[in-house]
Amino acid sequence: MSARDFSAQEGIQRHSLYQWKKRFDRGKKTSPPALVPVRVGSTAPPFEVIVDEKQVTVRVPADFDEKALTRLMNVLEGER
Repeated sequence: MSARDFSAQEGIQRHSLYQWKKRFDRGKKTSPPALVPVRVGSTAPPFEVIVDEKQVTVRVPADFDEKALTRLMNVLEGER
């Protein structure tokens, strides 16, 4: 499918599609996908951040602190 056809189908501007592609391609050059278990502080339950070519997945326990999750998401959004 061409960029023109895809843009029309999804209702987005073609230049916007190219900007996102450029941003995505730039991120692929920095590091390969990774799965890294992380423990925050000594009392916080562990969480996982999984990064692949299409998305970032964050897995946290149901009782994970809401403020800590908000801070984590802010940091991750700054990295993408």
